[in-house]
Amino acid sequence: MKVSVILVTWNVEVFIRQCLDALRQQTFKDFEVIVVDNGSRDQTTSIIKEDYPEVVLVRNRKNEGFCRANNRGISLSGGDYILTLNADVVLDKGFLQSMVETMEGGDRRMGMLSGKMLRQDKVTLDSTGLILSKSRRFYDRGTEQKDRRQYNGDRGVFGVCAGAGFYRRAMLEDISIDGEYFDDHFFFLGEDFDISWRAQLYGWKGGFVPSAVCYHLRGSSEHGSKFRQYLSFKNRYLLMLKNDSLVNVLLTSPWWIPYDAARLVYLFFTNRLVWRGLKEVFQALPDIWRKRQVIKAHTVVSNRYIREWLR
Repeated sequence: MKVSVILVTWNVEVFIRQCLDALRQQTFKDFEVIVVDNGSRDQTTSIIKEDYPEVVLVRNRKNEGFCRANNRGISLSGGDYILTLNADVVLDKGFLQSMVETMEGGDRRMGMLSGKMLRQDKVTLDSTGLILSKSRRFYDRGTEQKDRRQYNGDRGVFGVCAGAGFYRRAMLEDISIDGEYFDDHFFFLGEDFDISWRAQLYGWKGGFVPSAVCYHLRGSSEHGSKFRQYLSFKNRYLLMLKNDSLVNVLLTSPWWIPYDAARLVYLFFTNRLVWRGLKEVFQALPDIWRKRQVIKAHTVVSNRYIREWLR
């Protein structure tokens, strides 16, 4: 099996047919589809069982989160390459073909690829890769810009969006810690930055393939804005504690300290969930510190190399 597509679902009956139909239409055929359902209460699993018998369906009793569900799917898969796919993402028919050809025809240290993810209008960019800023904000390159092929010539990226992230299995196995690929502490949101940052530290590279096009319909998560703020707040500190270096933290402090000060004041008064997030960061510290030591022992790039990625 060349490619394993891992699809995590949670109450996505509105999107699942479009997503799976697009997979059936791929010009590249040597792939399997594994759906890990996080306790959907709607008709998601019924649709899959009745209309898509080729799909391997794994059912969790409750919502285990994007990270744990993906880890389970990857552990059950057999492909040389892994595509993590959101249910509200529809692939162009040549997506897998472009990704496989790029991986097999290029640098063997190319461990992860981003396609060109567009919004539903097919002209607005959603992601062409991941960017980490000096203030340690994480966001998608090109998001909300009109696609004028402005990134087609810029093929190197810090990381890839896990909504349609194409990974070399050898990389995932190399950077896994205790058999864990995506860090369960993240639940979802920012987990793709974490795995991308770790991959960069281990000496793997990220690339952008403009010919691999997909469309993000947006809407597969029912979580509200305050819950997302809480996850963004918590996961950003987990990212830094786990992957950042003291040298880079100090050198970029004029950017991240003012941002953090303003953000902390705002969130503490507008979103009580951030207190929960702060508590969870402290609770996770022993495990995060242990993982940090593993990452540090495998780091092969310099602090300057990482700083050059910061925007």
